[in-house]
Amino acid sequence: MSFETLKSNFMDLTNDPVAVGFIAPGEANAHLVYVNKAFTLNFGFAPDDVIGKPVNVIHDPGSWQDFTARVSPFFRANKSTFNVETIMRGVDGNTFWASVSFIVYTDEDDEGRY
Repeated sequence: MSFETLKSNFMDLTNDPVAVGFIAPGEANAHLVYVNKAFTLNFGFAPDDVIGKPVNVIHDPGSWQDFTARVSPFFRANKSTFNVETIMRGVDGNTFWASVSFIVYTDEDDEGRY
């Protein structure tokens, strides 16, 4: 199933905020490629504000290193699903705790991961 099919069939139907990042081989950080309507309502960012930006734009800068240290082992172990709690940041700069669920999807055509 393609990312476009997943997006149109499932991600816009949930009331949970969804943000999708993509990391290509050799890149240090993922970039946001999609946010759903619930994300916009909860975080305040319009899609044009964040699409194409590094994923850390929606994270608290003070906890970014801790966040990457906690998720990196899951990626190195090729885990396809995992959860972490972290501090996120809305468009107004306010921060809040959130439970982040990862569903890792490898794009065999682009050789990267969503």
